[in-house]
Amino acid sequence: KIKRVMELIAEATTIIASMSRVEEPEQNKLARVAVSGLGIDVSPRDLAIDDLACAESVTNLLREVMPGFPIITGTWTLWDKMRKDSRFAEVVSPIAGDIIISPTGTLRDAPFPGHVGIMKDSVTVMANRSSSGTWEEDYTVTTWKDRWARVGFPVYYFRIRA
Repeated sequence: KIKRVMELIAEATTIIASMSRVEEPEQNKLARVAVSGLGIDVSPRDLAIDDLACAESVTNLLREVMPGFPIITGTWTLWDKMRKDSRFAEVVSPIAGDIIISPTGTLRDAPFPGHVGIMKDSVTVMANRSSSGTWEEDYTVTTWKDRWARVGFPVYYFRIRA
């Protein structure tokens, strides 16, 4: 009986060790990377001016979990890329690490540009703050919709596929 218990312990140890090697889902990595950027300029190369650096900021963070992803400076271009890239799936309900986007160019005579951010959780949005150029928790899904959807912008959510 002791031999069998020892075998079971060894088997359990192997299983536990393999579980610790399970890869973290990409959207969890993106949420973690985005949180680590809070309060700093995550697009320091300033390919776009700080007032319009949201897409550049998001793609800089995406590159941390998806090496080789292009740096994109416009929300329309980023939206188009995610729609066509099989590594992304459009989803209805956001979770941590999802990308929220209301692309410029999707609303005729828009009173202001679109925007893009990354979900910290299912409610909180992290995005580039135009006034400072820093990455901040500036919105919730509700306040995002109050700003962009209220005037007619669509609101899309994209998730990195596992």
